Amino acid sequence: MKLNKMLISVLIIFLMITISACEKSSKINDTELIAIWRLYSKIRIKLVPYLKTLVQEAHESGTPIARPLFLVYPEQQKAWEDWQTYLLGPDILVSEIW
Repeated sequence: MKLNKMLISVLIIFLMITISACEKSSKINDTELIAIWRLYSKIRIKLVPYLKTLVQEAHESGTPIARPLFLVYPEQQKAWEDWQTYLLGPDILVSEIW
């Protein structure tokens, strides 16, 4: 049961990010915005099995789902300075692009 609650928490975070992006736009009926929202929703749904694996790993080993770069690359000075970029699990690098 704890695992399901953790997975739900992760999915809520991704949903909140999506909703936040929509709220920043003044035109909710904008077709381009809706297309972007659909794209990211589809990506989020495809990530569910991966996130479920990460939640299980975090539950068993304590390894965080979102990993700061210095956790993976402690010898690299830039990893200690870049707080905008992180790894989602071992495979997905997340960084802002604007």
